[in-house]
Amino acid sequence: MLEIRIPDWLEFSSKEQALKYGEQAEVSVFLKAEAIFLLFDGSKEKILPQQTEFYQFSYLKEKTYDRLGPPLSPEDIDHLVEVGELEQVLFSEKYILTEDDYQEFSGNLVEAFQELEKEYGPPPREKEQGYLFQALWYQAEELNPGEGDCFGD
Repeated sequence: MLEIRIPDWLEFSSKEQALKYGEQAEVSVFLKAEAIFLLFDGSKEKILPQQTEFYQFSYLKEKTYDRLGPPLSPEDIDHLVEVGELEQVLFSEKYILTEDDYQEFSGNLVEAFQELEKEYGPPPREKEQGYLFQALWYQAEELNPGEGDCFGD
């Protein structure tokens, strides 16, 4: 997991506006060995390895892998759909991850890139070489009730 703090905070007049904006904003992260590129709502931010205040890497703990068990196969999913239990299974405590399921990676950006290469092989050799992160979780925090909310992380 790669957690990024957006360098410039965005403020909104209500929490609802912040959440709506977050749902519509296009966010992706491109991880290269020399930098992280945050593509956020049409703008591009470059985060360098030494800017550790803006990023953090985590990985799933071994006990989490044990709890999750083997991945569901397409056949498993088809069966769960047939018996009407897919949502019940996917949203059970077994599959819901919390921050306690992750261990912080203590290395820097370059070391994280090298770990990804070891685990998944080198990224495809296209125009740019790197790893693309597109799954998004965001956080809206209330700064002062009634004085605006902000959107970050």
